[in-house]
Amino acid sequence: MKKKIIQIQRHKQKQKDIILKEIQSHTTGGHIINRILSLTNPGEFIKSLSCEDLFWTIKKVGPDDSIQLLQLASNEQWQYILDIETWQRDRLDLNASRDWLKRLYLANPIRTVKWLLGEGEDFSYFFFFKTLDIIIINESDETFDLPDGYVTFDGVF
Repeated sequence: MKKKIIQIQRHKQKQKDIILKEIQSHTTGGHIINRILSLTNPGEFIKSLSCEDLFWTIKKVGPDDSIQLLQLASNEQWQYILDIETWQRDRLDLNASRDWLKRLYLANPIRTVKWLLGEGEDFSYFFFFKTLDIIIINESDETFDLPDGYVTFDGVF
């Protein structure tokens, strides 16, 4: 039984090595995604990649074309990608953060919201603090005009 498990592990490692070599070659992004999704268990394969390997795979495929890969990635892999892609030295790049949050949301909306409210709570607090403007209007202000680009929950403005 132990010998069978070792053989299976070796087979999976060989398969992983072959796909990683394909990724490093001049293979197109579409081919890489199709190759990964054609595996018996693509989620297991993606989660078995190191964070760095997944990062470079996404770079090769293209961030906006990697939504299916992000769906299969672990939270740890998500965090690594956000750390690499959204920070410029000690500053959070708000535009890059917005773009990556959008990609994660497209990959899995519920998981993204749970992540923002859990593991990514500090990130979300800082991001929303820097990007949201909240204007409170008194009910007595009947003719208050909001600046262009602002919206209200009731859709009046």
